[in-house]
Amino acid sequence: MIGTKSQNFYGIQEKKMINKVFSGKIFSDFLANDNPKFYGGKFVRKFEDKLSKFYKMKYAITFNSWTSGLIAAVGALDINPGDEIIVPTWTMTACPTSILFWGAKPVFADISDKDFNIDPVSIEKKINSRTKAIMIVDIHGTPANYERLLEIKKKYKIKLIVDAAQAPGSKFKNKYTVNYSDIGGYSFNRHKHIQTGEGGVCLTNNKEIAMKAMLIRNHGEGVLSDPKKFKKMPMIGFNFRMTEMEAAMGLAQLPKLKKIVKEKYEIAQILTRGLKKLKHIQTLKEKKNFTYSYYMYPIILDCKKIGKKRDTIVKDLLKLKIQCRGGFYNLHRLPLYKDKKSYLSKKYPKIFSGNKRDERCVVAEKLHNETFLSFQLCSFTYTKSDAHKIVKAFNKLWEKYKIK
Repeated sequence: MIGTKSQNFYGIQEKKMINKVFSGKIFSDFLANDNPKFYGGKFVRKFEDKLSKFYKMKYAITFNSWTSGLIAAVGALDINPGDEIIVPTWTMTACPTSILFWGAKPVFADISDKDFNIDPVSIEKKINSRTKAIMIVDIHGTPANYERLLEIKKKYKIKLIVDAAQAPGSKFKNKYTVNYSDIGGYSFNRHKHIQTGEGGVCLTNNKEIAMKAMLIRNHGEGVLSDPKKFKKMPMIGFNFRMTEMEAAMGLAQLPKLKKIVKEKYEIAQILTRGLKKLKHIQTLKEKKNFTYSYYMYPIILDCKKIGKKRDTIVKDLLKLKIQCRGGFYNLHRLPLYKDKKSYLSKKYPKIFSGNKRDERCVVAEKLHNETFLSFQLCSFTYTKSDAHKIVKAFNKLWEKYKIK
């Protein structure tokens, strides 16, 4: 069965680095006070230094998860209760909940059916005086429309948070997408391109934002025991710290990243060359000045012309031993955001009570419910041979469906 075996790239290098941590007998080396260990142990600091250089950003702050990193990214931008951050409806739940964490309101924007990323037209319709930032998510490893997003940032003087969890090798004009953010970052959990078990990193070129993220990561209210320092930067913090073990894994994994991204890209190209020849399938059209990481391989099916429902096609592929995923997420339709009597109305009455909760994201809903299908290139192991077999399976189905 293709698309069921979990991938991992663990080997001798990872074992070697883990053994170094074991021999040192220090598995975490943070202290929550004003001394050098506020910044973590030697493996954490070395991993951050490597990440900073790799992504050409001044500051890299690691976390025990990218969810923690997102919470810190939002908090480091001084987001306050009642503020709004625009976020795509197609993303993981950690994005809007990291906004709720600070008492702010996630405002869902629709996506483009060309790249599945947040739609700049939808964004501009949502901007108002309370809008403080846009959270961009480079979904499936595909970079968002940074040309337009940077214009919007400049026009409305708002911040950009880039969630490139699925796009660690993706670029716009030869710069990593995170380079265009006020703060952004990546995930290292078990189904990403590189993995530390759990983990994430925030990157920024702004010294003050970086320090705030570090304070949120490591009990800032205790570290800033000097009243003068606390007055200057009044922060609270948590235990969002990466362990030495996770950092050691990251040090072994990072040198593999470019190769892994290249392998995923080559598999995606086999799929594109084969599937674009078939009628009623829309493959991703890559744009000039953008590079792609292919965390997932997305396609759109014209089910009306095919004469079959998307879920029927998924089941028929499964009979041919090909597993794929129909649909994605529509977070704006979750009960949390849709139900007027939900947790939000009780905990955040000023920003949610009486508000419309049923705003539609038409493109995202149609894709999720009817036409979108994907192969999870990073969650599972795929080879070039597998890609050819997937193309062959589609050809077989199209013959069965009598599509010429």
